[in-house]
Amino acid sequence: MRYTQLIENKSIVYHGDSIGTTALQAKWMMHDTSNNQEGVGIYFTPDINVATNYGPKVSAIDLSGLTIENSRSPVENIIDDENAIALITYLSQNSDSFWYIYSDYGIEVAEPEDVEEYHSEELYHNMRTQMVRDWQLELTQASDVITFVTAWNKFIPIDGIFERESMFYAIINTGIVATPVNDRNKR
Repeated sequence: MRYTQLIENKSIVYHGDSIGTTALQAKWMMHDTSNNQEGVGIYFTPDINVATNYGPKVSAIDLSGLTIENSRSPVENIIDDENAIALITYLSQNSDSFWYIYSDYGIEVAEPEDVEEYHSEELYHNMRTQMVRDWQLELTQASDVITFVTAWNKFIPIDGIFERESMFYAIINTGIVATPVNDRNKR
């Protein structure tokens, strides 16, 4: 697809950086310099000029056929209870420090080995009214970004989330490949 065709297609979103990201790697979805205001993911925008503010090498993805949800929707409105509980259970089983989050929500768990499936159900019940972006960030901070992204892509059939006003898309599906558009320094 030509550059002008990409601009005309409103389902195309752009990511700018200094390395020319094509692979959406979990390790870059949340780190020390990220603000992650709309959730966990690699950030894209429909405005190529905004993307170039983040770096001269621009990559694009087509949102057509992807499942993208509003980052400020309550979790319970867009994520199936069973899948959310499976995600929490996975995090509990695959992160040494995740079990601490249970006590943050008044669930009595003294040791990691005390965590039962019903604790994950109770935790989800206590968190389900949070906005998706906040839920993602809290679960990621309680585990780690790689474990969280792995769990999300295993249990949650949502490729990314976005915020309507800022129009930033946090794409979390690591199976999506971005296509290089250009290097704005070479013009």
